[in-house]
Amino acid sequence: MTLLKPIKFTNQPILLTLSPDFQYYDLNLQVNVKSTLHAVMIFDLKEGETEEITVPDFSKMDERIFTVYIKVQQFLNICANAGERINYKLLTLLPIMAPESRASDLLKLDFMKLRNEFSERFKKNLTYRLDVMYDSSEKINKITSTFYDFVLCRNYYTHGVLKVLLPTEKYYIEYIEEGKEKITAEINQNILQSFLDTADDIAYVLDQIRSFHERNRSS
Repeated sequence: MTLLKPIKFTNQPILLTLSPDFQYYDLNLQVNVKSTLHAVMIFDLKEGETEEITVPDFSKMDERIFTVYIKVQQFLNICANAGERINYKLLTLLPIMAPESRASDLLKLDFMKLRNEFSERFKKNLTYRLDVMYDSSEKINKITSTFYDFVLCRNYYTHGVLKVLLPTEKYYIEYIEEGKEKITAEINQNILQSFLDTADDIAYVLDQIRSFHERNRSS
């Protein structure tokens, strides 16, 4: 269970974002879609320094840049859906782990609070350690800490703004870090793929716990 997180700048640079609108035809939905490309320019300036810039002519830009941008957006949407999959599993599992919990109360909790409820019960229930997967505190802490980072990344990918650095075509996500400051961090295919892989790992753990309860209920 290895989750790669977006790569933050050591020191947040000065950013200039240009956001031209563009239109494309979605082959799957067979509709014309209007969207916005957020192109970022990054400057590592000291206090008092200035730099002249040339604003790119987006009307003459290679159409492939817009096509790839759309694909990265779609990848982020897949990550957001993977997060919703885990959120749903939690909503259906927690009443089994804690029968005193009311489904209506759980529905009021956001994803992180649901994760907190799960982690608390997961750590306290020593019977889970009968399974070799959870036979040590280190393994349990690894699962719960990775789950915490997973929820944070899900929030970044769901609510963050995708930006592309031209002409390098590096991709960044701009997000609010835990309700505090605005952060811009680099993302790539390996980082996003690790998120999907981690979603599968977490889903497996949740399904194993469900099976554990179902076996004990029938015995």
